[in-house]
Amino acid sequence: MAEIDINGGVAATTLAGDITSGSTTINVADGSSYPPGTTNFYIVIDRGLSGEEIIEISARSGNAFTAVTRGADGTSPTSHSSGATVEHCVPALTLQEANTHANQTTGTPHGSAYVTPSGNVATATALETARTIGGVSFDGTADVDLPGVNTAGTQDTSGNAATATALETARTIGGVSFDGTADISVTATDLEPSASPSIAGLTVDTNTLHVDAGNNRVGIGTTSPTQPLDVNGTARFTGNVNSPGTYATTTATAANMTILSNGFFYRSTSSSKYKTQIEDLNADLADVVLNVRPIWYRSLSEADPDEWSYYGLLAEEVAEVEPRLVHFAENGDGGNEPEGVQYERFVVPLISLVQRQQAQINALSERLGALESKEPS
Repeated sequence: MAEIDINGGVAATTLAGDITSGSTTINVADGSSYPPGTTNFYIVIDRGLSGEEIIEISARSGNAFTAVTRGADGTSPTSHSSGATVEHCVPALTLQEANTHANQTTGTPHGSAYVTPSGNVATATALETARTIGGVSFDGTADVDLPGVNTAGTQDTSGNAATATALETARTIGGVSFDGTADISVTATDLEPSASPSIAGLTVDTNTLHVDAGNNRVGIGTTSPTQPLDVNGTARFTGNVNSPGTYATTTATAANMTILSNGFFYRSTSSSKYKTQIEDLNADLADVVLNVRPIWYRSLSEADPDEWSYYGLLAEEVAEVEPRLVHFAENGDGGNEPEGVQYERFVVPLISLVQRQQAQINALSERLGALESKEPS
């Protein structure tokens, strides 16, 4: 019997059209899982029905099969209708010959010689290459004796063994000698480094973090720190910023820094290069400061002593008069609420008030002088 192709996992399909008992081209709905047809294979149409037929296929092109034998394996050629079930199968003759070969170990049935195995088999009587066990050659053809094991003699046991009582060379563990003959104790003192560890230089992820140990500097965002801590970028602190050195460094100039509600520090400026649409302050805008209410109060801030008292303004009241004189902060609801009074901004409208009052004083002085000069002596 010629060689045939048998595939596992082949899906059943159906005829894509009618065929007669003499058709040699059989079209199916889906032949993609069937053998490629380089070697003959078998299909069965209408398995279990009165018109069951086994067909030997010699080639497959896509969904088109070429039949070389119709009515194979004891079935008869017959016509089949479109939609009939098509399945991959193994003919009975193939199974019969496989069973014959499996049960016969000699002879040349069906003109095919049996193969004599040359590798490992369950009934091998000798090893192809003899091996040495304990210095004794063993090829599997007979039992062997091992000196020092089941016969008189000795075995070479030099080197490490499971029953060794000492290391050939003592080792040091945490500075304590150990040769395996007894337990040892390693104390905290033994684990102390002989010298303080040091790092000559460390760079993490290019310039994310750089340690300049030679100059005692750390750079974040820079590989060339010029200060003990040099940060190139925005630094965020969730706690307080404590800088006694800054407090101890004094100056006679006015403050030029402000802290916004988001925690950012900004430098306060007054130069004309930072301003646009410059004009004199309207008197009406300046006079609004006369509408604020000065108050006396005690502070709820933890940093302020309870026994101290203060005077100032309420940010909420000032915001109603002039919002530009107040600091605002987010209130958590998406809006803003008055947080603090920008007392330094009161200087400008007060200057306007003083200037206008001075002008009035000067005018009144002139009038008074004129009246006094007209009085009889």
